[in-house]
Amino acid sequence: MFQAEVAAVSSERLTLLARKHGGGNFREEDQTRLDFLNARIQQLLPRVRPEDLRELERLELKLDQMEETVHKIRRKYGLSETG
Repeated sequence: MFQAEVAAVSSERLTLLARKHGGGNFREEDQTRLDFLNARIQQLLPRVRPEDLRELERLELKLDQMEETVHKIRRKYGLSETG
């Protein structure tokens, strides 16, 4: 369902963009629809910002550090790694 909606929104959006930039008959209603489709595609496929990637890297590093701490505690007290 998700992929079908993305494909449908993208297809209609591309049609309107081609009409707008290709010199075709582009009406005010088309612009309104294009604005809606642009907003919808942003909801369906949000952009990942560089700050988002940096935050994910920071969280991954923190998780790695936490896992190492757990391993050290398990070794110190002779606990198995499987629980």
